[in-house]
Amino acid sequence: MLRTDDFDQIVTHLSMATSFTAVFGRLPIGSLEKQRQALRRQFGALAKVVHPDVVAEVDKPKAGLAFRQLNQLRVAADAAITAGTYDQPFSNG
Repeated sequence: MLRTDDFDQIVTHLSMATSFTAVFGRLPIGSLEKQRQALRRQFGALAKVVHPDVVAEVDKPKAGLAFRQLNQLRVAADAAITAGTYDQPFSNG
């Protein structure tokens, strides 16, 4: 799982990630809702660092791209939770 306080590290990691676990961490064993709550918590922690509204003006374009990518990964991770494939690698590219 990523440290959630380093903008550049998160941006780089998002572009290179090959699994949801690498981005959002392991999910708790239990109900789908419990897993989705954990996903939302980690998404929120990452979003607080890469959202364009919270970065320096010079980083806003990079943050916009990173936030869109993070949100796309969240949506795909949520679908993977439902499908039971969250722990499987994916192609990032």
